[in-house]
Amino acid sequence: MKTYPCFRFLSSSVVGSLIFPLSVFAADTPTPAVAPPSKAPAKSVSEDRLIPNYHSLGEIANRTNIVRCANPVDGIATRLKGAEPTDADRQQAKAQMQHLYDLGIRTVVSLQRQEPPTPALQNPEYTAVMLEKAAAKEVGITYVAYSMANRGKDALSLQYMPDDKVFTLVETIGNDIVKRSETGGVAFHCKSGKDRTGLVAAYLRIKYQHWSTDQAIAEMRQNGHVWNSFLKPGQSFSWHENHLRSIAGKLSPESKATSL
Repeated sequence: MKTYPCFRFLSSSVVGSLIFPLSVFAADTPTPAVAPPSKAPAKSVSEDRLIPNYHSLGEIANRTNIVRCANPVDGIATRLKGAEPTDADRQQAKAQMQHLYDLGIRTVVSLQRQEPPTPALQNPEYTAVMLEKAAAKEVGITYVAYSMANRGKDALSLQYMPDDKVFTLVETIGNDIVKRSETGGVAFHCKSGKDRTGLVAAYLRIKYQHWSTDQAIAEMRQNGHVWNSFLKPGQSFSWHENHLRSIAGKLSPESKATSL
């Protein structure tokens, strides 16, 4: 099975966006609190020329085949602006998924809404979801879905979802990702690979690599988490980041060190 290079460590002069070598990731390593920056930190460059926001998570559970990314076919869906995909669009989507397959990915875990649009719920992600699902099947990639939303008052939304429910959901997703990585590479993503994806990636960092919460939040922002678009009144951290702080509190040193 093809393995991936360890996570590419990038440095930045922007406060709060530094990523440190794995050798210093001890569970009790003191780190300064992450202050909301006055401007967005320098974004990490995608590690793949075709897949946006593609980043290896390095070694997790003794494997190096787990990556995060944006939806590989979202650019096609965005260009369509709600129009029906043509055969050429479907072939382009297939080519994107074939590229993932050639990188060693055998499972895609989607964190996007899966429901079709209705008058009560307009879903701009649906075209991308359907394109990706069909193309994954064509090239032999297993498609797994965990329907989530960044905002809204429904049961899928991280905005109002209780911390306990978010923990259960993210733990289920994380365990599934690690389990599936036993038999092939796994890529997990939402629409842009920034917010929902960032939360799941941070969970994996904390549990398996013993990152501090502040280090995980710094990486979320460096990889594009739009934290200042998801603020509740009077708060300085997004609800994604606040959920992560609660999740980290539930991960005991014993559970952090556990590998499936």
